Amino acid sequence: MALFSQDYISRLRTAVVNLWSGIAARRRDNGAEPVASPAPNAAKGANRSMLRVFATLFAGLVVLGLGAALAGFYML
Repeated sequence: MALFSQDYISRLRTAVVNLWSGIAARRRDNGAEPVASPAPNAAKGANRSMLRVFATLFAGLVVLGLGAALAGFYML
């Protein structure tokens, strides 16, 4: 079972690419160097970035759990 549908991932990827293009255009207007688009590596990067998000959330839950355990031992 997939966590997110292909349609959702496709729309999210399109939104990120459009946002990145807008940032690049704004930087060009301000005279900065052009920014490389993430579009060529979007398929590979999407899986890696989702893994990073879930790893960060899991690490946060672990830290909260350890904090709750420490508080529980302190209350004894």
